[in-house]
Formats: sequence, C-alpha cells, structure tokens
Amino acid sequence: MKKENCMFCDKEAETQRCFDMACGYEYRCENCGNFILSNDLMYKLSNHNFDKKHYIAGYLMETKHLRMFDSSREENLSKCYIDEKKFENILHDPLIPNTIMQKLDKLLIYLHSGTRFFGEEVIIQTVPLSIAYASSFSELTSMFNELNSLGYGNYKGLTMDDGIGFGDGIPTHRDYIHRDKKIFILNSKGHSRAEELISTNIHSNKVFVAMGFMVDLLDAMENAIKPACIDCGFDAYLISDKEHNNGITDEIIVAIKASKFIITDFTYNNCGAYFEAGYAQGYGLEVIRCCKKEWFDGVDEDGNKNKLHFDIQHYNVILWDGVKDLKNKLKNRIRATISNAQLED
Repeated sequence: MKKENCMFCDKEAETQRCFDMACGYEYRCENCGNFILSNDLMYKLSNHNFDKKHYIAGYLMETKHLRMFDSSREENLSKCYIDEKKFENILHDPLIPNTIMQKLDKLLIYLHSGTRFFGEEVIIQTVPLSIAYASSFSELTSMFNELNSLGYGNYKGLTMDDGIGFGDGIPTHRDYIHRDKKIFILNSKGHSRAEELISTNIHSNKVFVAMGFMVDLLDAMENAIKPACIDCGFDAYLISDKEHNNGITDEIIVAIKASKFIITDFTYNNCGAYFEAGYAQGYGLEVIRCCKKEWFDGVDEDGNKNKLHFDIQHYNVILWDGVKDLKNKLKNRIRATISNAQLED
C-alpha cells in the first residue's frame, strides 16, 4: 500500500487499487477508518470540487468501528464499499448534522465522551476536524470559542512558565509552536448539556421502529405509526427502509443512536423488539411500547394465553385494536411524553 491523503479528511492514509469482486480504491485512514471507493465515485470526486467532503469524513469517523477489515473479502466489501448510491445515502443519513448548532453539539458530545475526570485538559490542535464535521481548523477554533462564550468550558493558555520543552532554557521554533497551543477544559455545565443531548437526541426528528415484518404489522406501520409520527413532527422508519452496507445489528444500533425516541411493537413476542427496546432504554432514549390487542388476548398453539415477557410487564404498553386506534393512541402518547412534539396535526 502507498501513502496518500485521504479523499475526505486530507490526513495521510494507506491506499491501494483493488481489482477483485469490485474495482476501486481501498483506503485505511486513522480518522475515517477503512473504506473502498468505486472507480466511478473515485473519478467523480477527483475531477470535481466537492465542498461537502467534511460531512462524509465526519460520518465515516463516527461509524468507522463498523468497517473493520477483519473477515472475508466478501464481508469486507459489503461493509466498506462506497459507490455513488451509497455516497448519496450517507449525505442524507440522520447522523449528518443539518445545522451549525448541531455540529457544535457533535463537538460537545465528543469532548464529554472523552473526559475521564473533571478538569481534564484538551489541546485543541489534537481534536480531529471530522468529529465536529468542521471544514477547516479555523472553523473548529471558532466552535471552541462558541463553547467558551456559551459557558460550557474555559481556556487555559500555555506559556513558557508551563515548562514545555525548554530543557536547555533556550526556546526553539518547536517550543513556540507548543507554547501557542490552546487548552480547553469542559466544565460541569458543558458535561450536563452533553448528557442532555445524548439522552434526548434533541435535534433529531427520526424515530426507529422495532417490530416483526408480518403483513398486519407492516400495515400498522404504514397506516398508523408513520402517520402518527408525521402528525407529531417526526419521521418513523424500519431498518428495512434504510439503505446500508453494514451488518444488520450494527445498523440497528446506529439507527437507534440517531433517533429522538423509538417505538417497539411486541406482537408475536418479536425477540428483536426486546433487544432494541432494551438497548435504546440503556442508551437513555424514550421507548414507546405497543402490542396488538387481538394477539395479546389470544392463546398460543398449546392453548396457553399469550403474554409479554415479564421484564416489560410493568411498563405502560399501548394495546391497539386496529390501525385507527393505534394511530390515535400513539399520537396521544407521543405528545404526552416526547419533548418538542407538535401538539396539533
């Protein structure tokens, strides 16, 4: 492999042509992780001025743990291959910040997540641009200035008195570079704001729906859950609606993390719904639980009454009788429990 700048973050990366199964260019980048660009996309990016590459870099950095070259070549390609269609899907992914303030929140969450103790110092020059979806170091510096202005943290300036690299008492050019670095310390207000963002996904309008793919449940999704969420200002979707190249469990976790809240339907005791509800609740998201009343009141093939797992029996589950009933009950529950929900259709 040879050394070249990454197509998206401009940091040095290892790259090579790959000809098996799918022609393209394989990258191994410390910031963006592992990915493979199709020939057509590589040509397009190389011959056009692409002003949104920092958004792709941010997305790739947030999801790089999903793209590890650690299995068969076929699995690597399915996880890492980016063609023009995948590229467009990334630009519209819910992880991508839509506003300047959402980019600022990405930076705040990154600083909070990396803090091990109160007062831990962060050298601004060591913060990756990609994690804040910043287009330049100048923008990143402005974002830190804004965090400071909002009262989320404070600067600590480095001076010669800090004893950085002045072993002989004679400052060198490198010493002056280090001396000019700025240190930022996140305070309790900043940590509190970050925890609020993590637990509520405050800017998201996405709603991940966990349910079985039976005909009656898919009908409920299209004619009750989606319309109810739209009336409340949210966009509900199933994992099957989302274009992806990664493993299904990984994509579910990413989708949950990008959602404002999730809706789970436990009809037929769908095991996946239990996993997804538990993960979302552990992550700090609100979970709205539903179940079809006809199934809940019925019996299984052995004549035993259907029942939900005891772990969720103490929760307030919406029992619905038809799509109209589910739509109305769901709207009322969303408006009563989810912040920023539209209160009128």
